[in-house]
Amino acid sequence: MRNRSEVDHTITVPTPHHHGDGEGEHGGQRSPGKSEQHVLDRLTEKIVPKFVLCFGLLEASVMTSSSPGSASVLEREKTTQRYPQARVIVLDDDLNTFQHVVDCLRRIIPGMSEEKAWSLATKIDGQGSAEVWCGPLEQAELYHQQLKAEGLTMAPLERC
Repeated sequence: MRNRSEVDHTITVPTPHHHGDGEGEHGGQRSPGKSEQHVLDRLTEKIVPKFVLCFGLLEASVMTSSSPGSASVLEREKTTQRYPQARVIVLDDDLNTFQHVVDCLRRIIPGMSEEKAWSLATKIDGQGSAEVWCGPLEQAELYHQQLKAEGLTMAPLERC
């Protein structure tokens, strides 16, 4: 009979920071897989704008080094950043009728009443331009693109 040591085999147990990719929490850099990228894209396109509409501000954690040596310690700092906002501005032109401008505004800009659309069309004609919507950048980009596709003359998006 053989004398057995206390440990016959080594067993690796994943920690909460282990990702199953052979790297620890901050070990190696790797690109997200297809399914992970799909989730990230969905988060960016669908969920974040809805979150911002409800809560307005996003918090970000920033890792900073507190000691310059080879064994530096990372500390978290929380910063609050406002989600980017933009203004959608329609310019006056000699191509579009008042009715076309009103119809486009009512169809594309959510909650646009006929009275408000006529008021904006009059302002565009009289002053040369009018802000027709202001809010989160992604939505502003969408409304800007849709109004331009309808033939309206658009000013470049302005951050606000």
